Amino acid sequence: MNIGDDAVPPSPLHLVSVRDRVTYLRALADFDGVPIRSLATLAQVLEEERLPKGAVLVEAGQPIAHAYFLVEGRVGLYRDGRLIREIVPPHTVSLVGVLAQIDVAPGSIVAQEDCLVLSASARQLKHVWERGFDLLRNSMRMMTREILNARGSLPVHPANQPEIVHVDPPSRPLDFVDRLKWSIEYLPFAIADVDAAGELARRQVERHYRAGDRIWNIGDDSRFSALLISGVIRCSNDNGTVRVGPGYSIGYFDALAERPRGYVTEAETDVVVLILDYATSSEVFADHFELAMRIVTSQARVVVGQLWADAPSESSARSSTGA
Repeated sequence: MNIGDDAVPPSPLHLVSVRDRVTYLRALADFDGVPIRSLATLAQVLEEERLPKGAVLVEAGQPIAHAYFLVEGRVGLYRDGRLIREIVPPHTVSLVGVLAQIDVAPGSIVAQEDCLVLSASARQLKHVWERGFDLLRNSMRMMTREILNARGSLPVHPANQPEIVHVDPPSRPLDFVDRLKWSIEYLPFAIADVDAAGELARRQVERHYRAGDRIWNIGDDSRFSALLISGVIRCSNDNGTVRVGPGYSIGYFDALAERPRGYVTEAETDVVVLILDYATSSEVFADHFELAMRIVTSQARVVVGQLWADAPSESSARSSTGA
């Protein structure tokens, strides 16, 4: 049964006013810390709907065109006809899929019982996100936290050690052109907006560490990221150890997630890095919406894969984010 195929008997609307809807949004973990004015902007575009048991919110193989905010009832995520996850209120449903701009849903989302939801189209949500950076920054924070949880708070899961390619250390200090080249080549978002990449390159600071130097400790503030130019850095916590080399950026997700450092970093060899302050990158993202949106879309696609896994891990099963 698709939405609209059957009707639920009329009943009083629960969240008529913008204030009521803002109160509901503030209860969602996905919007923790978002200013009320931004939540009010989102609340204004939400429509209240009552969905009967069996209503299909997302159909497998079709684009994810709407996000839902579950107020009452339960919905299930199905893949190949099997229930893999249930969502209960208060919770978002398919918001990550909308942010990921998914054209082919990996499964279906179906009402397990009569539900009360707030909904908005992908077009409406993009317009809301464009009107202020708070919601977009919150999306970055939400996605990176989910990704870090799946990685054991490391730069990459220990089972997926990145290949390390040797690069000779630079023979002179890196100038603006050098920094821009590295940024465009190795920062995944920079190629999408050369102007923004230029702003970031101007503000990057070259730093050198000797073999054995501790770069940061678990619990330190995540104030900056480091793009490796040469050498090898070892990152460790109770979940394992990963080694990263030239072209790899560390600390970027910690900063976006606004979490303390989740691992120790030590220079395994002499290293050269480009340091980028989080406050600086946040300013650049605020001025370049399309760039920031590309980052969110890329992150959301990773999270969609995690949420639709056939056998969700314990951390993703506890995830606050709805597919």
